[in-house]
Amino acid sequence: MRTQQRGFTLIELIIALSLTAMVLGLLATGMNLLLRDWERNSDYLDDQLDASLAMLQIEQALIGAFPFSYQDEKSSSRFYLFFEGKKNSLAWVSTVGRGRESEQTIWQIKPHRGDKGIELARLPALIGDPNKRLKKLKEKDRSILFEHYKLELSYLQPDRNPKKRQTSREKSKWRDKWTAKKYQFLPSAVRLRLLHKSEPDASLEIIAPILANEHLNTSRFRPKPPSL
Repeated sequence: MRTQQRGFTLIELIIALSLTAMVLGLLATGMNLLLRDWERNSDYLDDQLDASLAMLQIEQALIGAFPFSYQDEKSSSRFYLFFEGKKNSLAWVSTVGRGRESEQTIWQIKPHRGDKGIELARLPALIGDPNKRLKKLKEKDRSILFEHYKLELSYLQPDRNPKKRQTSREKSKWRDKWTAKKYQFLPSAVRLRLLHKSEPDASLEIIAPILANEHLNTSRFRPKPPSL
């Protein structure tokens, strides 16, 4: 006896194809969202890695800050130390160079014009006033880092007489500004904070001790600390 074989009707075939297309569309949408999320996380990790490496380089340059002196143009017998620090900018000379070479280098960090991030400038420290050299910076000597971050700096005033009993007001303290031209010595440390404008958890902070400040412990050089 011959059995009757029954195939799909046109309506059943259309429904099957529609369901298949719907499932494939959902899978494609899910994969697209997954790839976007992957790329976003990958870019974020790359940005965090670049920021961490840049912070490490700046930290090493701060640790290697050098008491660089330059001659006053008005008085040939007077010299000043170079270290100009403000709340959101800093310029100093470090023994850490731009690459693997070890040379005295002028470093400067400050907000970039247009609020696009932090500008980092580096150029060799030659004889003369570093401030004048910074005013003639070339494009190859500067780079823009830390997009979406703002810079915040503070400077630790060294305790000039740790053996003497002092009040809490006379002890070491963090200051918003530091000019070595006036004080004639470097701070004990620099605290650098990068505050993310929209994601506080992504903020970064370092406290870099300035090793060259150890020369102040000698009895031959004990300058008067700045007034508090």
